[in-house]
Amino acid sequence: MLRPAALLIVATLIAGCASPEEKLALAEVHHTPLAFDPTDEGDLGRWWSNGAQMLRLDQTGEYALYRNANRYQPPLERGSWARPSYAQVRLSPYDDAVDRWQRVPITKSGDVLQLHVRDLAPMTPIEAPPVVIEDDLIGVWQAADGTLVLGADLVYSFSPRSAASLPVPPAVVAGHSGGWRLEGEQLRLRPYPANMGAFELALGFGDDGTPALRSDRTTFRPATNDRDLSRSFPAP
Repeated sequence: MLRPAALLIVATLIAGCASPEEKLALAEVHHTPLAFDPTDEGDLGRWWSNGAQMLRLDQTGEYALYRNANRYQPPLERGSWARPSYAQVRLSPYDDAVDRWQRVPITKSGDVLQLHVRDLAPMTPIEAPPVVIEDDLIGVWQAADGTLVLGADLVYSFSPRSAASLPVPPAVVAGHSGGWRLEGEQLRLRPYPANMGAFELALGFGDDGTPALRSDRTTFRPATNDRDLSRSFPAP
């Protein structure tokens, strides 16, 4: 076994025999820093976006990958995620048709972390997802016949005042709830139970020119006048 002094002599001889180019290469190997500090793990449980798609990494260990910047649309993929090392995230889709897990490299551009999901453009963290039309629809809407509440969880509830004129088949006389989704300029309501059938409300304006959700039977207007709906309901 070589003693420390002998190792030093050997290393000196090797360095002395190296060409200037080889010495430069050795210096780069020994002194080039990592892409980012491996002890600075950062908080990955948040929203990520590349301007076209979005990724939500929940603190619960679940994730959702969206095909666009609208989080209210059905996600392209759901699953669980973990961080096995400082340099990567693993996505495990719930869909058996997709690979069991996917490696997502973590890099850093300046001071900003980036996630590289498959062949998508790099994603960077964002404070919150972009505001979309669905955000404007969430809240309480009132009509002469009752009250419609659209929740951020895409669940609605309808409480009729009477059975005279409801935005549902005439046989329905009681309050009901279900799921809601925006499809183009139509608000589609799917009551529970499903045998009631779905129905639609159109985004438009009332006779007084104010934003409204309309059907052949009734017109819903915002319950309060302090909501700016000009983005979702452009002036006619």
